[in-house]
Amino acid sequence: MSCRGRFETCLYVCPSTGAARQRRTRDSGFSEFGTQEGRGPEREVKQLAEHTGVRIIGPNCMGIHSPKACFCPTPDFPKESGRVALLSRSGGNTLYLVRAAGARNIRFSKVISYGNPADIDETDLLSYFQQDKETDMIAAYTEGVKDGRRWQCTTRPTWRAGTWLTSR
Repeated sequence: MSCRGRFETCLYVCPSTGAARQRRTRDSGFSEFGTQEGRGPEREVKQLAEHTGVRIIGPNCMGIHSPKACFCPTPDFPKESGRVALLSRSGGNTLYLVRAAGARNIRFSKVISYGNPADIDETDLLSYFQQDKETDMIAAYTEGVKDGRRWQCTTRPTWRAGTWLTSR
């Protein structure tokens, strides 16, 4: 077990093979509260990622929706794939956007709600979607970025291609 305290169900790494298995952890109570009580456990999550080499989305997020992989965080999301990718800091806005788009027959290749970016951040996700052969358009809802210069350099090719929609 690689997690301590309230993160005991977060991640298990097999000592003999090094293989990791993800588990869902608490949805909130990390740095979004602006307290040391929340920042400390979030640092633990980041250290866990660095120590194990396992990349972590979140904490405080909805996670991943990938219709093609039959990976869906909620049963009412569309099961069909589309050509639009969505990255969103907010789980609530992700739920709303996917449902509203679905009602308008817009489908997603992948949706990633990344919450508090302790490890994987918005620029990592944008870079991933730019290379994703199943994605023609990228939509983003951010509430600030970790590294503004890196974000700007990464968004430039997507803006030029006209495949970008952003909010906030």
